[in-house]
Amino acid sequence: MLEKSNYSGKFKIVLIAVIVSFCIFNFSIAQAQILDQNGREISRPTILPSSPFYFLKDIGREIQTLFTFDPVKRAGLRLDFSNQKLIELQKLINADSNKISESLSNYEIATETMRESASSLGKDNFQNIELLNQLVEQIFIHQQILAQFDNFINNQRLESVKNKSLENFTVSIFSIAQPKIIVQKIETNINDNLALKDFKMQTLNNMYFNSPIDYKNNILQIQNDLLNQ
Repeated sequence: MLEKSNYSGKFKIVLIAVIVSFCIFNFSIAQAQILDQNGREISRPTILPSSPFYFLKDIGREIQTLFTFDPVKRAGLRLDFSNQKLIELQKLINADSNKISESLSNYEIATETMRESASSLGKDNFQNIELLNQLVEQIFIHQQILAQFDNFINNQRLESVKNKSLENFTVSIFSIAQPKIIVQKIETNINDNLALKDFKMQTLNNMYFNSPIDYKNNILQIQNDLLNQ
């Protein structure tokens, strides 16, 4: 009887922890948006890795992923988490936090997890199109934000993270759609904001050098198409 009571008490504690973490996560996810294409911040995260309660936020992320059964939506969640991790890193740098190195690694892991999730979707699912649009938009935005860290993070470490992020985004993009569609989406994205064209062309160049060989010809095609316009 006593053992049963102890078990019940422990279960309640775990259940409360799960509920609290999920509530904290749901509140913060609405706040943890990324920048738009003009570099304007949409909103800011309220719970950062420097908080003693941050682990609850990560638990909340995993709970939401666990209960997201649609693989396309799950991959979209992984993209959202990568966005959040990057904005959290940006806030930590502005606050001169000692959690910067750890947060940088967590961001890199988040993009790798996103890549794994996207790689399982296949190229011929029409439901991938919205995710493709988001990935194409965010690959450039992430590089914009990472470029802001030049004076705060060791150059070699930062370059490694930039390159790995490019690789993970590129593989994610080419995993979920046919090359012809991807070429169109990237060219449209760049032409829709000509003020950032030079930056995005440089990003394409970096994508070329940090992508698996299978994608290099498609990236070259995009570069040539844009240069000839």
